[in-house]
Amino acid sequence: MSAYTHILVPTDFSDYSRHAAEKALELGKIFGARLSVVHVVDYLPPTFISAQSEHTSAPEIVQRATDYLEQWSKEVGLDKAEQIVLTGPAGKQIAKLARDKDVDLILIGTSGEGGMKRLLGSTTRAVMHDSPCDVLSIHRE
Repeated sequence: MSAYTHILVPTDFSDYSRHAAEKALELGKIFGARLSVVHVVDYLPPTFISAQSEHTSAPEIVQRATDYLEQWSKEVGLDKAEQIVLTGPAGKQIAKLARDKDVDLILIGTSGEGGMKRLLGSTTRAVMHDSPCDVLSIHRE
């Protein structure tokens, strides 16, 4: 195994993501790697809905996600990690970020609930397919 220098942890704020964050912290210490955490907002309301309420506008949704990512990162010990919020299809955005930021390992939490279709969620499958680097799927204990 080569030394990893930059580890990316995508999060949907679930227990599965929390477990992946714990593993990323462990591996970050072992390799002396820098850590980044990303949340992707994959739905933004249409403009005509956004204009009706500031609580459903795209900037408001992104700001709430940014605030929550900061809080979540503190809770799981990733407060020193670079925190990034993106919009768009999650799998594609995570893979693109990995390319843009020279990430060499993505740790992504999955449910492992059985059945091949459910074994890896659609985001995890997309990340594994499109990623330019190693992807480690972390199952919650």
